[in-house]
Amino acid sequence: MPLQIGGGFLIVMIDEHDPAGTTVHAFADRSLWEWLHHPEDFDGGEAVTVTIPDTSLSAHVTVWDPLTDKAQHLVWLPGGGGSCHQGLTPLDLGPSDTDQFRRVCQRLREAVGEAHVVEGLW
Repeated sequence: MPLQIGGGFLIVMIDEHDPAGTTVHAFADRSLWEWLHHPEDFDGGEAVTVTIPDTSLSAHVTVWDPLTDKAQHLVWLPGGGGSCHQGLTPLDLGPSDTDQFRRVCQRLREAVGEAHVVEGLW
């Protein structure tokens, strides 16, 4: 089934040191969105390990930026050989330092609505 951007979600992971390393992934699975935003109980600690949905893999999530930590684990599964979560669709928009990338990424943001975009740094 083709991904429908309207009503979907985006993960944009910017690599400031290597614009070609920036990744953009689209998805429509509300359960992944809810997992990304689920508040973790750190119980006074600095990090927790949580299971990544629909996998047997775990994500190391820190108290400092749990949303970005989780997003990083979805777009680059630990031990997954560089693959992303099966619920994500990687979008090849090219290096993030180009006008084309900025135009296309902005259109995607508008299509899903800014409230449905997770952006972080690698």
